[in-house]
Amino acid sequence: MKGDFANPVLENIAEVVCALDENGRILAVNRACLTLWKYEPAELVGKLFVDLLAPQFVSESMEAIQQFLYEKSAESFWIESKIVCKDGVERYALWTGARSKTENILLLISCHHSKTKEAFEQVRASEMRIRTILNHLIIGLVIVSERGYVESMNPRAEAIFGYTAEEIVGKPASDLFAARSKNMDETLFLEAIISSALNKTCEAVCIRSDQRTFRSIVSLSELRTHEGSRYLMHVLDRSEDLVPFLLDDHLAAEQLG
Repeated sequence: MKGDFANPVLENIAEVVCALDENGRILAVNRACLTLWKYEPAELVGKLFVDLLAPQFVSESMEAIQQFLYEKSAESFWIESKIVCKDGVERYALWTGARSKTENILLLISCHHSKTKEAFEQVRASEMRIRTILNHLIIGLVIVSERGYVESMNPRAEAIFGYTAEEIVGKPASDLFAARSKNMDETLFLEAIISSALNKTCEAVCIRSDQRTFRSIVSLSELRTHEGSRYLMHVLDRSEDLVPFLLDDHLAAEQLG
């Protein structure tokens, strides 16, 4: 195999495709390396693939490549890395590798680049900001599935009910209410809560993990996702000093409205 691909499909694909020998040296690379990495293919042929990687990815990538080539226990594999381009810019790349059936050659195809990584990081940062806000709410928030089971609970709700999120996730939301009935289907119980508290507030008697009951104010809002509906259950403990203050503000806002 020489420095470029005889296959016109591989040669013209938008992603970087390169063939490595058993020592990890580049045997051939398509012209996408010029567009994405600023290298001419001829500049890369003969180089060790790992010499193109940002230092923090060298050890793990080298180990993955060598293990794949010599153990031959899998048909393909994935590695994540950053390529140091000719202009010094580091570009994120997620690689999939496949072994040649006739020669001990590894074919690597890059699947994602910096823009995808940046978009992913932005989404993750947005999720972290949302999670931070939820974790600092002064009211309890319990996320309930459309089947009536707890999916998540913020720290304030943990303090109110005396559960950790890990203890209550997967349990029926009815376990949080004193009026629960063991014979009632969870979806029916959820329907009862929805009829009383969806997009409005109602009073309820809730129950803590130590079986002590307390009066609460509950409201429910629906969140529709591609996985189905989720219900955000907001809970205020009426025994706390904060509640009258919030209620006064709520009543004042209603009167002004």
